[in-house]
Amino acid sequence: MVNSPEVTEQAPPAADAPLPKVSVVTPIYNGARHIEETIRSVMAQSFDDWEMIVVDNASSDESRGHIRRLMAQEPRLRLLERSWNSGGPARPRNDGIRVARGEYVAFLDADDRWKPEKLAQQVAFIEAPEQAGTALVFCKMLVSYQSGELVALGREYLPPPPLESGGWFERLLMHNVIITVTVMVRRQALMGLPELFREDPYLNTWEDLDLWLRLARSGHGFAFQDAFLAIYRHHDENLSAPFRHVRNWFRLNRRWGAEMSPRMRRFRFWKGVRMAMINTATNWLMPRWLHRAIRNRYHRATTVESDT
Repeated sequence: MVNSPEVTEQAPPAADAPLPKVSVVTPIYNGARHIEETIRSVMAQSFDDWEMIVVDNASSDESRGHIRRLMAQEPRLRLLERSWNSGGPARPRNDGIRVARGEYVAFLDADDRWKPEKLAQQVAFIEAPEQAGTALVFCKMLVSYQSGELVALGREYLPPPPLESGGWFERLLMHNVIITVTVMVRRQALMGLPELFREDPYLNTWEDLDLWLRLARSGHGFAFQDAFLAIYRHHDENLSAPFRHVRNWFRLNRRWGAEMSPRMRRFRFWKGVRMAMINTATNWLMPRWLHRAIRNRYHRATTVESDT
């Protein structure tokens, strides 16, 4: 049940309605172009014990109209409407998680989609006896280009061989191999954290990695499923602004600096420098901000949470 003056839901599920196994959470802002295809990819799942919670972040296009039309066909579809735009996906995702009723939560952005067997395979995978201590599972994904071509991500996005207990924290600091559209996580593990996705504009584009790091640091198990089950749509509208992406990388380093070894802080600092240099040609702010980052030596641990 929604318990916020800024979020409304028309016709929420009845209190005695059966609980679904999986809650799919989809934030949307002006996503009318792709939302129907996204929703229909959930409706086409071979696993049918789900609910889909679409959280509209105060869209000004026809997003809500498309969703309402599909709700007339699909009773498992829910629409939460925010009265103002939060400026990023973290808050609408959190709105969806808080009203989710499923044992598991899966994330699907409004322009991506899943293969029909995604939920069935992931539920079976996480409920296998050997995954008893696993809180989060993720899989491979394909990238869909505007030409219609589907391409598998490169090997650098795939995890290494099985890690020792606790190894996921260090692995994720080196490279975020967990892409949000591929994730299914136990809701109980999420609700046990002091915060869900951090609603911090200084973490925009990295709020997912921050959540995975907190889950790993809390001792929750992760497991990789070696199957292509999700499809990420690549188009100009969904590309992160390079300046913000790099700037917030350094800010994430500052947030987690006290948890890193000196070697890891240096690694992440110089990785950020490399990202900034790659994007310098396309963003005139980058050299100026990179100089500032080096001057302030952002690779050192600090308690500062944000800066201007």
